[in-house]
Amino acid sequence: MTESQLNSTHIPKKILYVEDDEKWQTYIGGLLKNLHHVLIPAFSAIEALNFLREQVFDLIIMNLCLKDNRDYEESIYCIILRSILRTVLNF
Repeated sequence: MTESQLNSTHIPKKILYVEDDEKWQTYIGGLLKNLHHVLIPAFSAIEALNFLREQVFDLIIMNLCLKDNRDYEESIYCIILRSILRTVLNF
């Protein structure tokens, strides 16, 4: 498939990218932007939750070892998953 064919059939996705390491945010974010996706960066789980309350995303890419999650890691992921399920299942 040529690049022009890819561009004519490519549908940009709205992606929430949750990463606290600025180097990875820049690297992965750049790759996703080069693929013409709409990238919403979040640098913490709390920031990600705020975005999830306000917007719907096609894809979420998340670092599971965020520094701000170490004290309450399990609960923050449950909150994020519930937020996603509420959006998907409309409950």
